[in-house]
Amino acid sequence: MLISCATCILLYDPLDALFYTACIATVNRFGFNAVDRLTIQISKVLLNCFTTDDDTTRIEPERRVPVMSIDIQEAIKRSIQTEKNAMNFYQAGAGLMKDTEARRVFELLAREEREHAGQFYRIYKGDNIPSLEAFLDAAPDNESGWMASISKIIAEDCTEQKALEVAMEREQNLEQALLETAAKLDDPGVRVVYELNARETHNHYQLIESQYARIMGMVHETDIDTFVRE
Repeated sequence: MLISCATCILLYDPLDALFYTACIATVNRFGFNAVDRLTIQISKVLLNCFTTDDDTTRIEPERRVPVMSIDIQEAIKRSIQTEKNAMNFYQAGAGLMKDTEARRVFELLAREEREHAGQFYRIYKGDNIPSLEAFLDAAPDNESGWMASISKIIAEDCTEQKALEVAMEREQNLEQALLETAAKLDDPGVRVVYELNARETHNHYQLIESQYARIMGMVHETDIDTFVRE
């Protein structure tokens, strides 16, 4: 019995066409009993070729794109900009602080945000930020969420309490964003930079929280030992 390979023109998936062509050729030459054995062999080959090692993602032909992949360089560029925005926020906030200790903390955080931008810049392969120093020293982006926050604080009669509350919220949001980005990265070298910055951002939150507790007359967890000894 002969079966025409013309049937394959009705198949749009190239893998299906390959499979059916092999089946038809086998039937034409050896009969229908040979098809079962052929099916098993082809299935094994296709499973090995088009399934990931952890068997979680089927990679379609000509579309070998990992699930949840992101444009790494674009993400790094945005992170550099975010760290600049945070730096500008703390620089502006420090100028508003009347409390000496709170002002010192904001100045410290501004320097550390600048360092964070440098960490991202070292893994950035783009060519549209030729000089990091010039980029960081450029005028603030007043439309960014960070700078919009400081503008709102000024408009509402700035107090140390309000500035610290906003800073804590911004640091929490940034830590979450860094961790979410890290989870989507396939490059371990880039991922570790994001995870490191997430931890340091969490440290920023704790430092700000400690200042907030001091100003509000609260006992922060980092001061409990000292408080008990006294």
